[in-house]
Amino acid sequence: MALEHSSQDRLAAKLPLTGKSVLVIEDEALIALNVESCLQDAGAAVVIANSIALAQSALAEGTPFDAAVVDLLLADGNASPLIQVLSERGIAVVITTGDEVDRGQPALSKAVAILQKPHTESDLINAITKTPPP
Repeated sequence: MALEHSSQDRLAAKLPLTGKSVLVIEDEALIALNVESCLQDAGAAVVIANSIALAQSALAEGTPFDAAVVDLLLADGNASPLIQVLSERGIAVVITTGDEVDRGQPALSKAVAILQKPHTESDLINAITKTPPP
């Protein structure tokens, strides 16, 4: 039994997002695919939305997301209102952006982390794993 527990611990260390469902909201296809690959390699189930509208549709389907990785500026607008909705639903939000951020915006204060692009895969995984449960 101790051997099995040790094996589970090693698996959890290798796959820190096992059992987590993450919504990735990113309009740059290559970045979205890279984030998806990173999160899946860490054990997460991932849904990609390349617009605010598609993210809203994914939320309407009722999938229970544990976290969302959100590009702040998308082709169909600023994601701040969406970040507010995600936070109200108890979904931990990690914002990724290549732009300057006014951290004083109310919606942005709801984020558990704001990562400047380019960021490392480990920074992204750490931001998600350090989020408090909803």
